[in-house]
Amino acid sequence: RTSDVEEVMGSDEEYLIEKVLDLGVTTLIAGIDEHKKRCIILPLKSPLDIQVYNRFPKWNGLTIVQEKHMNTLTQGIEWFLIFKENSTGVNISHEIFIHIFEDICEMVKKEVNYPRIFDKIIVVLKKWEKFFERINTNPLSKSVLQGLFGELLFLQSVLKHRGEAQQIQVLDGWHGV
Repeated sequence: RTSDVEEVMGSDEEYLIEKVLDLGVTTLIAGIDEHKKRCIILPLKSPLDIQVYNRFPKWNGLTIVQEKHMNTLTQGIEWFLIFKENSTGVNISHEIFIHIFEDICEMVKKEVNYPRIFDKIIVVLKKWEKFFERINTNPLSKSVLQGLFGELLFLQSVLKHRGEAQQIQVLDGWHGV
């Protein structure tokens, strides 16, 4: 909870973190910085090569930085790759940030080759970049939105009143707008 951040973080701490996924070769960490912005933190063995770093897509809402910080577990200064949300407050970007984090975890959870972790994260971020481009360049018309809303209401009704087997069939059969 971001409302509890000030109570938990000390004045000299930059991130409140929780280890989420141990990959063997590195760890994915969820964090909140001193400005209450959520972060995905990846410890690095050394700074990323500039060519690898420049391959990460960048868009409004997400900042990607390489920074040195004190690792409180090892008590040493280490490099970290940090994916940080740009906005705070309650809006849809919070929900999207969670989905991005989940997608990254799902994509890298079985990867044991350290350099390939970055390739997989880039794939996820490029997928989201394309998603945002489609939304910005081709917004849904009023009639399409109306149809989508109707479909979602129908799905909600079916999911509430049917058994698990039927719920799975309905969700598998729906392809969205």
